Amino acid sequence: MNKTVYFEELDSETKMALLATVDKGLDYDKWKKCNTEENRSVIFELEEKDIIFKVLKEKGVRDVDINALIDLSGIKYFPKLYAYSERKYLFMEKAKGVSLHDLLLRKQISNEELQLIKDQVLDAYTEMLNRKRDEHDFKLEHIFWDTENQKLTWIDLGFCEELVIYLPSKEKMIEKFEEQFKEELIYYGVQI
Repeated sequence: MNKTVYFEELDSETKMALLATVDKGLDYDKWKKCNTEENRSVIFELEEKDIIFKVLKEKGVRDVDINALIDLSGIKYFPKLYAYSERKYLFMEKAKGVSLHDLLLRKQISNEELQLIKDQVLDAYTEMLNRKRDEHDFKLEHIFWDTENQKLTWIDLGFCEELVIYLPSKEKMIEKFEEQFKEELIYYGVQI
């Protein structure tokens, strides 16, 4: 298991739970399976610790979550990566809040919050481009909004590929991404 600098920030009980999971397997009294599609990975949550354990399935072993999280480390919009094994699994910070997809379906979000989210999504995307990464699978269910703290977290970076060159330019890529974000919102009957 490869540990990141964030692993050392965890309390000793959490560190032991992660190490035990790798050494002995899942303790189903501590880990709760999350409801996901499970086509590329299986996801578990460590009870009361805000830690996600993502086990990559055969279809997901070529995903780039791990390298993307390493490259995007320190950017406030992306979860912390605690530990991993290439092409097998990763332990990361659980996103706080609710997915934007769910908030829009339930109509539990104001236009003011949507504007804040748009601003933060664009800031996150700009930071992503600055780190030479580009997301090729953007979905509103990958954006989590913590209403209490007014903070966005972008998850599921399986297709956040390395960027070799900005085509046609970084500014045009951001404009195109903003249009894509607005088009996604229109699907839910929302315009900003």
